[in-house]
Amino acid sequence: MSLSFVSFATLSHISVALFNSFGHKIYKEYKATNEGLLARDPDLRSNFPNKTVFAAMTVNMGPQSFSPPHMDADNSAAGWCSDTALGNFDPDQG
Repeated sequence: MSLSFVSFATLSHISVALFNSFGHKIYKEYKATNEGLLARDPDLRSNFPNKTVFAAMTVNMGPQSFSPPHMDADNSAAGWCSDTALGNFDPDQG
């Protein structure tokens, strides 16, 4: 495994642990849904060996990354996502 893969896997595991600690009820729903999908479709696989509860992961590499304003209409209103900013980040600038 490459160092970058291990680093992202570690970040994922930390965010999942925090999700479980602070949003345990919705975490259990995500876990059951993700495990059910993985069990039903053998072509699907988890992002990381220790199985994250999140179905996908995106990494944006700079120097500039941009996402136009959007809505994820199919997401659960009570759902969580894990955003991790590394390096210099100004939330007022986007």
